[in-house]
Amino acid sequence: MNYRSAIITLASAALAQTAATAQDLTPFFPSVPGTVLEYTQTDSEGNPLMSLRDSLAEFSGNFNDGRAVIIQSGRYLTDTIVVKGREPFRFIDAEVIADMGSLMEESLSDMMKQAITMAGGEESDLAEVDEITSDVTVSGECRGIPAELTVGMKLPDYKMTVRIMFMKMTVNCKNRKVVGREELSTPAGTFDCFIVEETTSVRTMMTNTKATSRTWYARGLGMVRRELMEGKKLASTTQLTAIH
Repeated sequence: MNYRSAIITLASAALAQTAATAQDLTPFFPSVPGTVLEYTQTDSEGNPLMSLRDSLAEFSGNFNDGRAVIIQSGRYLTDTIVVKGREPFRFIDAEVIADMGSLMEESLSDMMKQAITMAGGEESDLAEVDEITSDVTVSGECRGIPAELTVGMKLPDYKMTVRIMFMKMTVNCKNRKVVGREELSTPAGTFDCFIVEETTSVRTMMTNTKATSRTWYARGLGMVRRELMEGKKLASTTQLTAIH
């Protein structure tokens, strides 16, 4: 046997495997500003409810230490109501983390401004909202989707509390695990996806909601499909329909 050839062959195979592994650890998020992902949300019977559009508006740093902002807009198909908001993300060691603190701060601000506008408030009232929401206390830490996933892997639970004046919102995410991997076909294409299940509860002064979600994630892209369960019943499905 030619040992020199055998060693070269083994070394080449090892390098190829290393390259494949490196490629396989692409995070579950787009990296090119301007990328647009379009989704359709349907009810439990498959009837269209809403069209969603996620646009990657900002990307700074890198996946080991960086940030991004997605502008999300949605239109209910039954009327002309349009919702729009900024969804900030952080990247730490290739883990994609939704910046829940910033997201909740902006959501609360938007809700308060909308309420004031509907009540006939003035510009000075809106400016006061910015002053109020600038003092937000966030405790706890959100966890996201790491680049390295394997079927059966358990992901860390997390809990976050946001306080603003007399308002308090608590998000508790538990039972996070990778339950499968499969090729998933949608109108946008066919994707190699990992499936993550988790249970999320949101508690405020007025409400307490709890739901279980099953989400299909593709590398270099993010969410391809999400099924939201209320109890054991499917409540809605959101699926990727186009990429621009």
